[in-house]
Amino acid sequence: MGAKGEMGNAGATGPMGPAGMPGRNGARGARGPNGSPGAAGSPGAAGMPGPGGANGRNGINGAKGADGDPGATGATGPQGSQGEPGYKGERGDPGMPGAPGISIAWRRSAFCVKLGTGSVTSNQPIAFQEILYNEDGDYNIATSTFICRLAGVYAFHAYNEVNTRNAHTAIIVNGRRVYSNFQSYSSYPEMSTLGTIVKLKVGDKVWVQAIDSDTGICRNSYFMGYLIYECK
Repeated sequence: MGAKGEMGNAGATGPMGPAGMPGRNGARGARGPNGSPGAAGSPGAAGMPGPGGANGRNGINGAKGADGDPGATGATGPQGSQGEPGYKGERGDPGMPGAPGISIAWRRSAFCVKLGTGSVTSNQPIAFQEILYNEDGDYNIATSTFICRLAGVYAFHAYNEVNTRNAHTAIIVNGRRVYSNFQSYSSYPEMSTLGTIVKLKVGDKVWVQAIDSDTGICRNSYFMGYLIYECK
């Protein structure tokens, strides 16, 4: 036999042969380690409301329990609104006569005079001559002044008819002018009104006088005063 020759070149790959028969299942392998927890899944959609259940049967009435102890008195509530007036009651029987009261003798002072035929001179007491009321004699017709006999608070008024000329008159207390009024004359008689309330002591004097010589005071003029109440 001759010497072994050199290896030839590999031939071309042949076609795949037919599949062999399936092998038998291998033995179960050992359990592997636990895997890491997976990410949380998205919340599921809300389910549909279930149908309402049927009403249960009424239970048996329980026995009445024992009365509890009285509770403590609560705080007083706020006052309610006033109710409607009640019906008028029957008239009662007359009461017993009271004890006799104390008789008080009220002292008074008042006067009212009219000019009439009296004269009007500026800066002098107007001479009211007709006495309409002077029961207590507190108006002195000779001096045309009121002289205080009872100390107290007095009201004085003068109503002077003004005609043909203007009139400026005043109520004077102890020579001090306390109220004055000017009344102009147009074409018909006017009325000048004066009034005041003053506190006087015994002996004080009050009168009415014209302030200037241009005076149109006529006969239908009046001066009056009266005690409101006595005081010390």
